[in-house]
Amino acid sequence: MRIGLVIPGGLDATGAERSIPALEWLVARLARRHVVEVVSLRQEAAPRSFDVHGAHVHDLGLAGRRGPGAVASAMARAAAWLSRREAVDVWHGLWLGTPAAIAVAAAAWQRRPMVASIMGTEFADAPGQPARSSPGRALARWTARRAARVTAGSTFQAAQAQRHGIRCTVVPLGVPREWFGDAPRRARGGQRLLHVGDLNRWKDQVTLLDAFAIVRAHHPGAHLDIAGIDTLDGAIQRAATARGLDDAVTFHGKAGRDAVRALCVDATLLVMSSRHESQCVAVVEAAAVGLATVGTRVGLIADGDAAWTQAVPVGDAPALAAAVCTLLDDDARRLHLGTTAHAWAAAHDADWTASQFEAIYADAIARHRPGTGGAATF
Repeated sequence: MRIGLVIPGGLDATGAERSIPALEWLVARLARRHVVEVVSLRQEAAPRSFDVHGAHVHDLGLAGRRGPGAVASAMARAAAWLSRREAVDVWHGLWLGTPAAIAVAAAAWQRRPMVASIMGTEFADAPGQPARSSPGRALARWTARRAARVTAGSTFQAAQAQRHGIRCTVVPLGVPREWFGDAPRRARGGQRLLHVGDLNRWKDQVTLLDAFAIVRAHHPGAHLDIAGIDTLDGAIQRAATARGLDDAVTFHGKAGRDAVRALCVDATLLVMSSRHESQCVAVVEAAAVGLATVGTRVGLIADGDAAWTQAVPVGDAPALAAAVCTLLDDDARRLHLGTTAHAWAAAHDADWTASQFEAIYADAIARHRPGTGGAATF
């Protein structure tokens, strides 16, 4: 197959430094067996083409640009580049909105089918704000309804899309076999907690710190490692100080994949406090090394409730703390959850993910009837 992917960014010319690991793992596996053309919106500040993991990437050079003007520029630049490339067999927009809109337009122009994936907060309500419609959500619905197939990273996300009349196939993004390493041997009696996620309102690290303060009252030796880019200008670090947690919390900032894996191997529990997750790849990364997760009932944490994660209500710090303490006090239960998590991750690794998308592409191609799709044009 010739596969066209449209992404907001997340593939770097170096193959690692500024890549989204789960996206890179998927592209690398598809490119082993197929011709993969990638249109990237805003990885770079100027248009640039490069090859990575066997895929050809053309970045439109819109880094830092948002809004209607950026969308128009993306459409124009994508059209100019695609006019010089051979048509693909299927287009895939990863993230609804602008990436999927470009995929819709490209598919209509080339008379090919289009697949879309919900990858983020497309149908989630902002923290602390009531449900409302918005231009972004309208565009997400528009693009999803023009796709031959729509995927989501969790049953939780699929149910959210269903409330907007969109049916999804659940395809979580898995991690590669090399991430797993040897069979997990997790220590008993640990008190090292780990949180992986950029510091932002969606990840809700304020609730995480509130919960950790309660945990520390019962387990004075507990320590919390937080790995992620700070987008809140030090607000979470100041919140830790205000709670008297400076000596018990380590902020690692942006952590590469090797550093994240090492933190997962050393941790006792992964603790996630998100207000929304389409999937939460960190849960899968932890599971691959036998690390159990305690977190809020979103994404895969909601899907795996009582099977290989422990889920609590969103924003409920006492419940999050209680779940953490329960597993810190029960090594047998914690280790069982980690073993079950490892088995799930092994059955849904990066190769499995690629095979699922290959089947979806083949189905979309087989069912496609040129001229019956949307009327979008560049």
